Amino acid sequence: HGLSGELPLSPISAKRVVTMHDAIFMRFPQLYKPIDRRVYAKKFTAACKSADKIVAISRATADDIIHYFGADPAKIEVIYQGCDRLFYKIPSQSDVELVRAKYSLPPKYILSVGTIEERKNLVTTVRALKELPSEISLVAVGRPTPYMERVKAAISELGLESRVQFIHGASFADFPAIYKGAEALVYISIYEGFGLPVLEGITVGVPVVTSNLSAMPEAGGDAVCLVDPSNSSLTAKALKEICYTPGFAEEMVRRGYAYSKNFVDTKMAASETLEEALGSIALAKEVESAAAIVANGGVILYPTDTVWGIGCDATNAAAVAKVFEIKQRAESKSLILLAADMDMVCRYVRQIPEIAIDLVEVNDKPMTIIYPGAMGLAEGVVAEDGSVGIRIPDNDFCRMLIRRIRRPLVSTSANISGEATPKRFEEISSAVKESVDHIVDPRLDKSTHKASQIIKVGLKGEIEILRK
Repeated sequence: HGLSGELPLSPISAKRVVTMHDAIFMRFPQLYKPIDRRVYAKKFTAACKSADKIVAISRATADDIIHYFGADPAKIEVIYQGCDRLFYKIPSQSDVELVRAKYSLPPKYILSVGTIEERKNLVTTVRALKELPSEISLVAVGRPTPYMERVKAAISELGLESRVQFIHGASFADFPAIYKGAEALVYISIYEGFGLPVLEGITVGVPVVTSNLSAMPEAGGDAVCLVDPSNSSLTAKALKEICYTPGFAEEMVRRGYAYSKNFVDTKMAASETLEEALGSIALAKEVESAAAIVANGGVILYPTDTVWGIGCDATNAAAVAKVFEIKQRAESKSLILLAADMDMVCRYVRQIPEIAIDLVEVNDKPMTIIYPGAMGLAEGVVAEDGSVGIRIPDNDFCRMLIRRIRRPLVSTSANISGEATPKRFEEISSAVKESVDHIVDPRLDKSTHKASQIIKVGLKGEIEILRK
């Protein structure tokens, strides 16, 4: 079996099979050296002639080898590629956020994956980016070639330097989460033997905009937006529809999930359900909505890792004052905060006691730690002795929101002072619900419905358990 367009010489009298991936060097001869074209053409023609069976990885490739190499159509079997098993496990939002932090990815981005070469057509994607709102960036993952200079020239010409990020040498294990964090995958290559990134995108659950040429319509079917790869405006139009038309992205994910099953054996099917895939999109959108409110000084009602809470930017004094007003609580009492991780805690506490780090590492249930020496926070969240209570929640929504606003989030129970603490959304009074600026979708509630431990620590290792 020749795995890539050629058959080795063999003295054994056995059936011969060759797999043909593409005929790019015939379609686009200007991309190859003359000597390479001649060698490839000779090998491919000979293989097609001598093989008993020819495997083509797409219908488009089958058509090309018939046209260019005179392959006998009766010998050809189209057998599509599948993608790596990594893409059948839909990344959690925590996975996405970890990868976002690892590569310093922007909050909202479209994604390009593949070698940065002329055939992949990244310049057109850059021109499409110019037509999108400035909140959207482009992340291009792939090995650079001399074509990279043309891409950079286009970026400079359009003034997009701050909106384009290149990643070379990313770990393949991170690819599913990089895909999943994107608003859309843009893969408008001018020719592919199959177009594997298209299948990877729809399998992992991200909307895809791809070329209407060669094999890419086969790889994406009715689950993708097909565009003329030479038309940046049509590409931008498709991306705007994905990013800003309610329900459109979700429908693309639904169709993509179904279509991707055509390329896998049932034993390799994704372990995550379609509902989970769509749920992750809903979660990301809810984070964006809540973040916009909080960033503008608003107050939200949201599910935490423990109970429902009232929250705001912990560094915004006016927003904190509004929380006290809703609670009808004296501002002399401090509030608990949520932080994304210990790095964030370190930015708002002058010195972290070593015992606190040990407690965070070994704890397996919600725990609020009272730290001495708060700094950089609104006055209302800090106790009279200068301490502040902070918890790192084991909750996707909370962590995503906190990382999105890049500040700690106030977390105080969703009740008026003196009333019972509501554990579930249905128990929250209408007075509280009507007082906040935004209510997070109750379907995102993954809380334990139990209050956290509260432990006060000192710089010398002192520990005081305030609530078990």
